[in-house]
Amino acid sequence: GDESVLGVLSELSFSHTAGFYDESQMFIGVYSNDEDVDIYYSLDGTEPNTDSYLYTSPIFIQGNKVVRAASYKSGWLKSPIKTATFILDNDSYGLHTIFLSTAPENFFDYYTGIYVRGPNASSDYPHFGANFWEDWEKPIYIEVLETNGTYFSSPAGVKFLVDGAGGKIKNHFLFLLEGITEQMSLITRYFLTWASIVIKVLY
Repeated sequence: GDESVLGVLSELSFSHTAGFYDESQMFIGVYSNDEDVDIYYSLDGTEPNTDSYLYTSPIFIQGNKVVRAASYKSGWLKSPIKTATFILDNDSYGLHTIFLSTAPENFFDYYTGIYVRGPNASSDYPHFGANFWEDWEKPIYIEVLETNGTYFSSPAGVKFLVDGAGGKIKNHFLFLLEGITEQMSLITRYFLTWASIVIKVLY
């Protein structure tokens, strides 16, 4: 018969919040409220799975890193993926900040990346048949850090839109969000609404 599951593992927590830090290196602890789980993590934007790094001690990071982690346990559904971006030895310069995280291959893989020509592109401009002409949506994770410390994050989708009007390719990104939270400031909500509804975010 069908396999049953005991439940869904709870979301993980990190020892540090996403954002800007004066330190040039850090250790990031990862914690679960569930017992006897295995935690896997990635540092390159990819969604972690059981082939990723196994967490055994706080994660050492240098420079700018996005830490993504999920927990696993036999008989249970994996936890939601926890994502946080850390910008070290740097400053936000008092600006609202938006972090975008995705697996590199979603953009740059020769066969499936939405930002490359790929195997079927015409050699003639504007390269019809290229990957970036396809109506492909890729997963992306959006984090918003505001100057007052407010933090918002959400999984989303991203598409690469190409406008060939006028004989010149114009590149745009389309971000697909499920909702805009009232906790964000008006300026950030306006940006994300413009990005997801008006569709065109100039690259």
